[in-house]
Amino acid sequence: MASFQHTLTKEAVRRLIKGLQIRQTDIPFVRRVGDSITAKIPLPPGTNIKPILFDKFSAEMIRPPRARQDFVLLYFHGGGYVMGSTKTHRAFIAKIVNEVGIRALSVDYRLAPENPFPASLEDALEAYNWLTQEIKIEASQIIVGGDSAGGGLSVALMLALREMGKPLPAAAFCIAPWTDLTVSGSSVVENRDKDSMIQHFDIPSWAKMYYSTYDPHHPLISPLFADLQGLPPILLQVSEDEILRDDSVRFAWKARTAGVEVELQKWKGLIHVWQMFWQYIPEARDAIKQINLFIERHIQKNEALIKNKNN
Repeated sequence: MASFQHTLTKEAVRRLIKGLQIRQTDIPFVRRVGDSITAKIPLPPGTNIKPILFDKFSAEMIRPPRARQDFVLLYFHGGGYVMGSTKTHRAFIAKIVNEVGIRALSVDYRLAPENPFPASLEDALEAYNWLTQEIKIEASQIIVGGDSAGGGLSVALMLALREMGKPLPAAAFCIAPWTDLTVSGSSVVENRDKDSMIQHFDIPSWAKMYYSTYDPHHPLISPLFADLQGLPPILLQVSEDEILRDDSVRFAWKARTAGVEVELQKWKGLIHVWQMFWQYIPEARDAIKQINLFIERHIQKNEALIKNKNN
């Protein structure tokens, strides 16, 4: 059963999102509301934010106190590919890396409808290449992460890297990833009255804004339909009450069938990306603890490989 704190948060979110319903087609307005609310969340003490400018997009390096320099979290925010930013996710990402003690590169990739597919994927690839080529971080020392659309983008990035013959990151964690932009999962209907985070938004229209003239079955748009062989270990977290529940469940099954090491953590009765509300919800802090344990395992695995190589 969900906590009392979650129940209160769920109702607050429901009221906020329902209030935005009549203006959900006004994407700039929805973006401004999201940025203004989340930008006020305080960061862990001592967190340093450094803006990074690329040719067509921006990012920011989030560095907690005494962060190690050899490992980096490359994070992609959610928001249905049409909203969300480094501002909306800054405190959440800072919470993760503050506890693990590594840096994070949070990417403000270009959004639809102004910049449909493949703009966000191009930005993800450029950010990854910047880490490996300019900052000299080994691919095996990069953890990729993302929520919702950002989770789907994380998988698309790894698929694109694999097809290009480039080294893949050590691992990835995806929070309720949007892996099916055909919106065909049964949970879209089953949970439409339960998921207060996104039940009032027109998800199919946002999907159309993103895939534009492309087929939504394209594997780099909807990774659920991709050949998943050769991907690194993936942690998935999803609530059974989410509209996008089946995007994780079906993806996990297909990835395991392809030989990918997948850990699917299913929670009960929680809203979409409840992890963002870590300041209020105990289930969010528990989920982040599991993410950090996953990251730490792969840091230790990398260190063991380096030690064996040097001996």
